[in-house]
Amino acid sequence: MHFLLLGEGPSDFGSKDLDGSLKPGPMARLLDVFREKEDRSFSPLDFTLLTRSDAKREMKNPRRIRRRQAEGGDSDVYRTAQWLAEKAMQLSRSCGAVFFKDADRTRSQQGNVGILAEKAMSDGFASRLFEAGVPMVPNPRQEAWLLGYYQKWLPDCRVYHNCKRFESLSGNDRAVFRNNAKMLLDSALSNAHKEYSDIGDEITSIDWNRIDMPSLSRFRNRLSEVLKLCS
Repeated sequence: MHFLLLGEGPSDFGSKDLDGSLKPGPMARLLDVFREKEDRSFSPLDFTLLTRSDAKREMKNPRRIRRRQAEGGDSDVYRTAQWLAEKAMQLSRSCGAVFFKDADRTRSQQGNVGILAEKAMSDGFASRLFEAGVPMVPNPRQEAWLLGYYQKWLPDCRVYHNCKRFESLSGNDRAVFRNNAKMLLDSALSNAHKEYSDIGDEITSIDWNRIDMPSLSRFRNRLSEVLKLCS
């Protein structure tokens, strides 16, 4: 099954090479890991990457995207999900779409920020009668998912232990060290003498079944539903 991917930048789904092919980031490789377990027609990295620039440029035409506030959610996310659904349906009846966005919740915000973003995505997909849309919203950001494994290089931590606690971290880059998901992952990688660019090649060696985090489980469950629906 082919998927359109829309993320926030090169550090999640990746970037396009000069020939237009996908140069995959960690979240594209993670999507492949989960997809391989359920998709009998699995073809590695069978993705087309769309960028925020693509969305902003095409969404300037008001006739393409109906401007309606998503109930209980983010109207910009809602409209972007509509646009992504339309792009997928234009490409193929069997094409899916994955919409990535960090929840970017700060510690002072309620824990449902990511859930509201997921709802806005789902509502946008549904408004276009598109059944193969998958929200991918790490709480508070993708570094928290990765810390489930890479925490083993932090003091007094062990691999896969109590991963849920990372969802209570801040997604704010200015948060203090112990409450900052990005800083903690950077510290773990530094202790392991690794670069962020090393993560993509290691995604397949991580036991993702042992990383128990609500936002990760919601993504994985929805992906499984879409793959079964379209099989």
